[in-house]
Amino acid sequence: MNPKIIAVILAGGSGTRLWPLSRPEKPKQYLRLLGVKTLYRETLERAALFADHAIAVTNKKHLRLAKTDECKNIKVRYIQEPEGRQTTVAAGLAAILAKQSGDPVLVIMPADHKIEGNMRFKSAIKSAAKKAAKEDALVCLGVIPKTPETGYGYICAGKNGGTPSPVQKFIEKPPLGKAETFVKNGNYYWNLGICVARASVLLAAIGKHMPQTARILSEIEKKALKNGRFSQKELAALFSKMPNISLDTGVLEKSSKVWLLPARFKWSDVGSWKAVYENCAKDKNGNVIKGNAVVKDCKNSLIIARNSAAVCDLNNGAFIQTQNGTLLCALDKTQSVKDIAKEYDIKH
Repeated sequence: MNPKIIAVILAGGSGTRLWPLSRPEKPKQYLRLLGVKTLYRETLERAALFADHAIAVTNKKHLRLAKTDECKNIKVRYIQEPEGRQTTVAAGLAAILAKQSGDPVLVIMPADHKIEGNMRFKSAIKSAAKKAAKEDALVCLGVIPKTPETGYGYICAGKNGGTPSPVQKFIEKPPLGKAETFVKNGNYYWNLGICVARASVLLAAIGKHMPQTARILSEIEKKALKNGRFSQKELAALFSKMPNISLDTGVLEKSSKVWLLPARFKWSDVGSWKAVYENCAKDKNGNVIKGNAVVKDCKNSLIIARNSAAVCDLNNGAFIQTQNGTLLCALDKTQSVKDIAKEYDIKH
């Protein structure tokens, strides 16, 4: 018997590494970075392949953006976070909402990733859901790394040929030397940030490893959840007490019941301008050019001009021009954009 599956879409991120195009008022998941659809819309369409319905967790100021991008193939319920928090809180809120109608399997997935191979994706999710439904397991998805990326998290597990195996450890954004070792090892996988578990199992894990958070979630369930919806006033009153910690760090890294399922589809977290460049079609000089730009003697570069610009002699670089700021940097240094973005915003 196939379990009931609900997709939990994590759509509250700020996307600061894609500054200056990704801004607080319109972060990257609501941008058309790679084509005619936003990353959020593509995520909803993937969710429609396997889920009964979706719960989207987003910042309250982005609700209009999310609703504008709805997919007709899947019904979406929304949780509006009063302020930014990381993924433990988002997953916990979705779990207490979902268990109002039983104990479904939750597929917790970011809204800002690029995935190619929908049927392979669906197959992987179905396999993970069956594992999660039969056992008190939290199942993470990972892909075998092809390059030593320092901007990704890694999961160490067994060489298991496509079946789940126990997770040994999580590693967050390693230095280049370690990342190179991980690629050669064969037991390490890029962490996709996708976790599959029954709602009750997830809440039990939060209760065990983050008891204070579990107590606040319980209080929110009693005081703020009414008729299948969260009262924004009651939610806001309790939300500020929540910790700002990821599900990986707060729960998964501490649990002994986490499994890794190797995935066979192509994946990118679109977390930097380098990732955007790698996921776009190139011209004969290896350039990705969008907008109104005159380009001369440039190679292997990403150029986005929202007004008008002239760019020459740029190699392996990123030039991003918007009405609110302009970025020029080396493509292999775009992971650090969020740091300079903070400094820019302070001065402007």
